[in-house]
Amino acid sequence: MIDHNYEWTVISLPESDSKHGLEKFTCKYCNYSYTQSLPPSYGLEYNLYNNTYYSVASGSSKDSVIIIPGTYSGYPITAISKEGFINKQNIISVRIYSSITSIGEKAFYGCYKLTDIALSDSITSIGEGAFRGCDKLAVVRIPGKNIQENLNGVTSIEAETFYGCHSITQIAIPDSVTNIGHQAFYHCINLTSIIIPGSVKNIGAEAFSLCTGLTSVTIGDGVTSIGSHAFFGCTGITSLIITGNTITSIGARAFYNCSGVTEITIPESVTAIKETAFGNTGIIEVTIPESVTLIEEFAFINCSELKSVTVLGETPAVLGRYVFLDTHEDMEIFVPAAALTAYKEAAGWSDLEDKIKPHTGGIEILP
Repeated sequence: MIDHNYEWTVISLPESDSKHGLEKFTCKYCNYSYTQSLPPSYGLEYNLYNNTYYSVASGSSKDSVIIIPGTYSGYPITAISKEGFINKQNIISVRIYSSITSIGEKAFYGCYKLTDIALSDSITSIGEGAFRGCDKLAVVRIPGKNIQENLNGVTSIEAETFYGCHSITQIAIPDSVTNIGHQAFYHCINLTSIIIPGSVKNIGAEAFSLCTGLTSVTIGDGVTSIGSHAFFGCTGITSLIITGNTITSIGARAFYNCSGVTEITIPESVTAIKETAFGNTGIIEVTIPESVTLIEEFAFINCSELKSVTVLGETPAVLGRYVFLDTHEDMEIFVPAAALTAYKEAAGWSDLEDKIKPHTGGIEILP
């Protein structure tokens, strides 16, 4: 006999604080389903704004399962208040109905017993630090765009949104998202893989820093900037795929200490590789495209397995100090034959004169 594995959906919404909603549970395996009546949580605090809508906070509620209704006293509830449920240690589950469009800053900050939260598709905004420190939060879905229902989805994962959510193993970033903020997933140590869609333009500083459980990262065609320390200390990454040619800058220490990374394709759009960007990685060879005009200090420091560097630019990029310090002792740098002398005489490059050699041809740039 197979155990049922239920998915939760809302059928109808509570119309006030005294009326019940209806929810449906459907087994993912056999499609068996059942419905049940669901009362809003007792003791919630409602604040009316401009006589048009309410926000909601914990108030005196002691419920372990928080049910936030769709309306109160005839007005829609559209927001969860800033710090509305901060540090509430009684909460283990939250269900939010479809009138809610925004979750305030630090709304569930420090709710370390919270294990799951059902976000309605109507939500378009999740504030900074909304779920920071929710150590046991394992199940969460970020609402995306739904054209049929005319829903825009969440457009930005703000700073510290899931900071320190140690129990999250998988999370899907919908293609409505254009920005991943500073420390958005910082120290999510059990997150195993992440696919960043092409809709995202910016990956903020330390966005995935110290996510030591990450093994697979795919960065979509559309991202233009990878912030400093974005994947710093993600020692478990073995697959790093950067698609397309839209990234122009790879930030300082962006992939520092990603010791499991053995290969990397730098997009042809990149103009600057910031300091220590790929330091202490396991890369064996790397091609630096013609578009790169600046390689800052220590960019490839401690890449002890790095034996082959192919540089495609006819004009030597500005090279910082100790870019290739403590790489493989037999490392060679291949440059265009016509620019061999220019490289051997250029500032910074001249210190590597004995390692610089002309291209032998057949260089291929992967898309």
